[in-house]
Amino acid sequence: MKYSINRIQRPSLSSNTKLSWSDFTDGAKNDLAFRILEAMDMADYAKHTGQYLDIDGIKQSVNDARAPGLSTSGIEARVAAVEREFSSSDGSISELRATLADWEKRRDSSSSTRGGYTFRDEADVEALTSLVPDPEFYRYFLDIFSYLSLCTEAFSTYEQGITVHANAIKAAFKGVWTSRVRLSYEVPYPEVMIKTIEAADTVSGGGTKWGPMFHSAEAFEDQFRVGAHRRVTQGIENVYELTSAAVDKAFPLIGDSHRPGTDTRKINMIIQEHNRLGYQQTIALIDSFLPMHKTFKNGGLSSKDAWERVHVFAREFLAMFQKERVASADLGRPSALIWGTLKATDLGEEFRKAKFIEHPKVLSILALTSLEREGKSIAQAMASIQSEKDSIKALTGRIAKAETTIKALQAKVQ
Repeated sequence: MKYSINRIQRPSLSSNTKLSWSDFTDGAKNDLAFRILEAMDMADYAKHTGQYLDIDGIKQSVNDARAPGLSTSGIEARVAAVEREFSSSDGSISELRATLADWEKRRDSSSSTRGGYTFRDEADVEALTSLVPDPEFYRYFLDIFSYLSLCTEAFSTYEQGITVHANAIKAAFKGVWTSRVRLSYEVPYPEVMIKTIEAADTVSGGGTKWGPMFHSAEAFEDQFRVGAHRRVTQGIENVYELTSAAVDKAFPLIGDSHRPGTDTRKINMIIQEHNRLGYQQTIALIDSFLPMHKTFKNGGLSSKDAWERVHVFAREFLAMFQKERVASADLGRPSALIWGTLKATDLGEEFRKAKFIEHPKVLSILALTSLEREGKSIAQAMASIQSEKDSIKALTGRIAKAETTIKALQAKVQ
């Protein structure tokens, strides 16, 4: 509301006396100044009073007030624009909130963290691979599948070694190690553990059977420190140690003077934590087989059937794991291979934290085993009853035949 200057109370003076500023009380002076400022636009006020003001600071304020952008109408326009950015559905604030929500959604549903760095999707991994101009950069990232694929020798004789190495070079790989890591994405199971064989005795097992080192619980269990369990575990440990040394050499923690723009310490931390998780998960998987076998045996299964149940679990787990690894449509990109192993290792960590045997997937197999055991018991009981019925029927027939013979004898005697 604007006030008229006539509403300001005049001093008590005669009509012919000239009005002086000193005739106003302090309160009247303040009131007059306030109402003048409130009644006038700042630009008009500056226009009419600026030439009478000599204090430099006030002059500058007046000059600023004269600027069109800082007039009352200009300030109101700016405030309206800011309010529009905050409240409008297409304003900057709304866009920022939508972007943050999208980031949170991506992080919660699919992000993967290694070495303190979070990868939301394959694009983030691609940003990492761009720092390392090596098309085989993926060979440093190991998981359960690649540990099992690498834990045994690729060949047993010199002649086989020459052939394997020559084939790797021919296929455009730098070496056998890289070729084995890359090809692990192409096979359904690590052959050291599970083989795919379509035969009469594997139909009921999904077309798979244990590898030679896992063919029975007795062979797998350590006997005099030479069992398959110990040999596989030692092979996994060797792969982990060799890879850790290779990563430290390729991406030193102290930096690399030959690559001044590359943070090798960051890359080292990411790979080393990932490989440590993969190593721990592989050992935990191997170590869970015998306790799982024992649990199935205590549930009433024979040793052979119990070990076959372990095979069912191993096969289904590795199938799920491999599905995560090859989720990307184009495995020709190093970033796709690395993103796949990151996500698969997250799945493996879920099982490892549940010690594998306590995971719901294993518990479902235990439940099926229990049902199967009960079913076998019922079937055995029914078979036993049927056998008794058959015996009774046979005995009844023999009694009837004996009675007929007796009657015939009695008729002859009479």
